[in-house]
Amino acid sequence: MDELRPKALHPAAEKMRVAATQLPPSYEIPLEAARVRMRSALIRQAEPSSLRVADFIVPAGDRGIRVRAYRPPGHRNPALVFFHGGGWVFNDLDTHDELCRTIAEVAQCSVFSVDYRRSPEHTYPAAIDDGDVVFEWLLTNSDEFDVEPGAFALGGDSAGGTIATALAKRIRERGARQLAAHFLLYPVLDYWDPGTPSYGERGPGFTVDRSFMKWIWDAYLPSQWVREDPHLFPLQGSLADLPPTVLCVAEYDVLRDEGIEYARLLRQAEVPVTLLVADDQMHGFAHHLALIETAKDMVLTAATRLGRALRGG
Repeated sequence: MDELRPKALHPAAEKMRVAATQLPPSYEIPLEAARVRMRSALIRQAEPSSLRVADFIVPAGDRGIRVRAYRPPGHRNPALVFFHGGGWVFNDLDTHDELCRTIAEVAQCSVFSVDYRRSPEHTYPAAIDDGDVVFEWLLTNSDEFDVEPGAFALGGDSAGGTIATALAKRIRERGARQLAAHFLLYPVLDYWDPGTPSYGERGPGFTVDRSFMKWIWDAYLPSQWVREDPHLFPLQGSLADLPPTVLCVAEYDVLRDEGIEYARLLRQAEVPVTLLVADDQMHGFAHHLALIETAKDMVLTAATRLGRALRGG
């Protein structure tokens, strides 16, 4: 039954995995030091492109939410509102700059990356609330960005995928508009306890393991929460009438099985789903585009599928 065995973790990914595990875990060093370490590991120099890239501020009461727009050439392009991963604790617009540029170029859509409030300073649902404000503001001001108002998608990687799924449910519940697509890269979709089988199979020896997931959930959760909350835990509640979804999971990831289960539940709810499995990659592979050809190929494939979904294909 050799054909059923997964591919080995890509050698370059294995090298990164080993190097990462030589460092103290993020939750054992001061938070700001951990954030600096993560940031320095992920920021890449942007390559020249035809994209128009600019930051702007969306008003939100007595404060503002920073957003970075990536706009490809063309008129009335569809748009993706994107939420970066990092366990709701780490990362920002700069750490996900390369990924957002790639998505915008390949999917030929405008990408709006949201600098939402992070935990533990701001717990659930602050990040989702920020995404909601930005999404509604972009709809109202779509002409300013030459965006097609009827072709908006939500997406994100890892914990950003949780924000995107929660916001998609909010929008569905309001019943005011229909999203064109949903774009998720190895999203967090359920609680760490008890966890799926991939927690035991793929957690040991990786930096994203059960201990890390417990730590980020503890930072994100408010003092009062319920296990059945469908916005906290996207596997909970009805998935009916959610938008067509492009979902990518990694074989070597504790989150693999919950992603596969989410795809199954979406299909059960008659939501069109494209499930892609990066069978030689680990969590976070979308940051390895310049280092691992198969990681790049998977992101390009996912972004191509997003572009088709945004255009009704």
